[in-house]
This record gives sequence, C-alpha cells and structure tokens, in this order.
Amino acid sequence: MKKTWSSLLFVSFILSLMILPLNVSGHAGHHPDNGGDSNDTGCGVDWGCFSHDTCELEEDLKNCIFLFKWRQEDGAIHFILRAMTSGYIALGISESGGMADSEVYSCSVEGVLRGWNSARGAYKQIDVVPNSLSDQKVTSDDGVIICEFKRADYISDSDEMFLDLRSGNNYTVLAAWYPETDHGVPVYHKTNRTSTPGKVDFTQHTTNSAEGGGEFLPKLHGILMTIAWFGFAAVGVTSSRYYKPIWPETTLWGKPVWFSIHRTCMVSALSSSLIAAVVIVIHVQGYILPSEGNIRFLHAIFGTTVIVLAICNAVMAVFRPHPGTPNRPIYNWAHWSVGTLGLYLAMATILLGVIDFNKEDSLLGGIPKPVFWVAAFFVMFHLIIWMSLQYISITIESTGRDNDVPLVNELDESEKAPINGSVGTSADDYDDAFHIQLADLTNFQQSTEKSSRMKQLLFWVYITGVIITVLVVVIGIIVAAEE
Repeated sequence: MKKTWSSLLFVSFILSLMILPLNVSGHAGHHPDNGGDSNDTGCGVDWGCFSHDTCELEEDLKNCIFLFKWRQEDGAIHFILRAMTSGYIALGISESGGMADSEVYSCSVEGVLRGWNSARGAYKQIDVVPNSLSDQKVTSDDGVIICEFKRADYISDSDEMFLDLRSGNNYTVLAAWYPETDHGVPVYHKTNRTSTPGKVDFTQHTTNSAEGGGEFLPKLHGILMTIAWFGFAAVGVTSSRYYKPIWPETTLWGKPVWFSIHRTCMVSALSSSLIAAVVIVIHVQGYILPSEGNIRFLHAIFGTTVIVLAICNAVMAVFRPHPGTPNRPIYNWAHWSVGTLGLYLAMATILLGVIDFNKEDSLLGGIPKPVFWVAAFFVMFHLIIWMSLQYISITIESTGRDNDVPLVNELDESEKAPINGSVGTSADDYDDAFHIQLADLTNFQQSTEKSSRMKQLLFWVYITGVIITVLVVVIGIIVAAEE
C-alpha cells in the first residue's frame, strides 16, 4: 500500500514538473503594450486582428505584409497598424463594406491624419475630432512602418463622419498601404489594399485574415472580358465578315452557318461583357477616377466605350431593315463599322488590363509578363488572318465574278437571249455565247471551291489561335499575384 502511494506521489511530482514550465512560459513575459505574449501577437486572445496572412508569431512579422490589431481600453479603441512599406499605412472603417462611406486614419512619419471616403469612394482629408485621438506614435524602419494610437469609441457631439465603435456596431475593416505620400497625405494606393471578409466589432477579439481574397472580382472581370472579346467576339465578327459565301447549302439551327456562329458568339460576348461590367462596378464601388492612375482610368474609359458600342450594335441588329430595302446598305456599313471598332478597342483594353511592366500602374499586379506578349501576338495574328481572308476575297473569289451571267437553259431555245448582239444573231452565235457562259460558270465554281477550302483552313487555324490565347490569358489572370 505504501509502495502504491509512493508510486502515485512520484508520478504526480513528475507530471507537475512537466506542466509547470508550460504554465510559466504561457504567462511569463506578458506585455499588454506589444499585444500579448513574448512569442506571439496575441490575436484572438488579447487583441482583435486583421492580417494579410497568419502573422501569428512575432518572428514571422518580417514576412507579414500587414497586420492590424485593436482592442477596447477605457472608452477608446487601441489600434496598432503594421505594414511592409515606408510611405503610409491606412485603416478604413467602412459602413458600406467598401471604400464608400468609410472613415480613414492614415499614418506616416509625419503623423496620423483623418480622412473620409465619400459615397463615390473619393478620399478627402478632414479634421480630427477634438479629444478623439491620443497616444499617437509612428515609427518607420527598414521598410516597415508601425503606427499606434487610441481613438475614442464614441463622442456625442462629434461630426456625422465620426463613427460609433462601441459594442454592437459592426464595420468592415479596410487596409491600404503605399510607399509614397504627398507631404504626409496619402496618395492612391493602387493594388495595395484589402478588406475583412465580413464586418467586425472592435470590442471583440476576433481574428480576420484577408487570405488573398481581395482580387477575386477584378480577376473575374478580366476573365469574362477576355473570353468575351478575344474569344466570342473575335470569332463572331470574323464569321460575319468573311464566311458568308462558305457552306452555302448547309444550315445550323435553321440558319446559314455564318449567321448562327455570328449571332451566338455576339450574344455571348455582350452577355459576358455586361456581367463583367457589373462585377467591376461592385468591386470599385462606382467608377475609376483619373487620380487612381492613368492606365486604370484609360482602361475604364475604353471598356465603357466598348460596352456602349456592343449595346448599340445589338440594338441595330434587332431593328435591322430587310435585305433589299433602301436602308439595308446603310445598316450594313453601320453594323460593320461599330462591330469592328468595338472589337479592336476591346483588344486594346485587354492589353491595358494585362500589362505589368510597372506594378504601380498595373490593374491587378503580378500578371506574368509573357501573358501580355501572348495577347499582343494574338492581335497581330488576328490582323494577319484578316488580311489573308481579305486577299482571298478580292483575288480568288472575284475571279469569275466579273463575267458572271445567268445560266441559259440549253433545252429551251425560246429563253436564249442575245449576248452583245442584235436581233437576228445566228444560231452559231447563240452556241458560242452559251459555251462562254458555261466556261465562266465553271471558272467561278472552281474559284469558289478553292477559296472555300482556303478559308475553311484559315478558320480552323484562327479558332486554334483563339483558344490558345484565351487559355493563356485566363490562366495568367488566375495566377496573378495579389498585392
């Protein structure tokens, strides 16, 4: 019995030695000012957090792109903002879930500034509410900026843009950073921004991670536009322009092949473009402004113009005049001009979207550089195919058309008409004229068959180029590194 108790006491002593160091190391060195234990950030325990990645350990912070921490202390919210930049870091407190209607606090070595993003997302600097900020401290060292301040959670006589951060009021947290400022005032951050997946209560110690989800909508926009214009529209316009004489006796869905291809592709292109437009408007909470970068603004202007042209062309197609009516030639030229202009403008817009020579001006950032060259090569490839098809149409298909006359029925002598002659032309002249017509028809048929074979070959070459290009650009957008 004594041996049993001795054994139990010995085991208990050993277990206590094993557990005690864990308890000691779990609380020793606890510093509320640095956010928790000496070896972690305290996220989810002492602080609410929002970070680009986990950033759980202090030793990992050198690789942490940004980390925001907050907690309630004596009627104020204590914020600590950290980011890998030497310019500024900004905290946005958003009611809308996006840039619109959000209170902004930006930190640089010149201090902490307060701003407001309007309903259109435009930033303006505003005065700090008296007695709302305290314990401000900003440091910048080795490409990392750290900002710390306390912001009153509520002031009854504050301005309407001073948001109530007390318990029960939830907001989306916006994070932005950039390596430059305008004398301490934040400049447009371009792709260096993200937001919490949902709204947070600043009095709660929740942990939020961006996990690279901030660029989903721009990527979806780029993918849809690439498929719409490098894919559907390119094939649809080409089929209408050069393939009307091809497959004359074959129908697709009850219509000539070229028309079915054209209509299906253009409806798909317009549908994809409209969805893409809605997606990007939701993402930017409005419209791209000139202050957000020249390439971005030009991309937005081009893209908007393309959408307008596509809608106009669709409306023209719905109300097109019947073939043979006086207004039909006007419609043909208008429809062709608007469609061709829209296609080439869309190609230029896509090139602006995938260019990544200067990350400060790029739309997504991190798109592999070869993607731009593949897109540029496709534009040249498209032009070469079109020039080849145009050459075939002018040279080969025109052979036999210059002398194309109706076929005379050999069995019905009464239907024979004089050819470049007068009444009373001899029977030998009629026979000669008939054989000339027959020879002309044979030449026309041969030239048509030759051009048809060449055009069909170019069609499949073109389709192959379209598929390869769309796949490369879409994959490039998907794998684009998020800033």
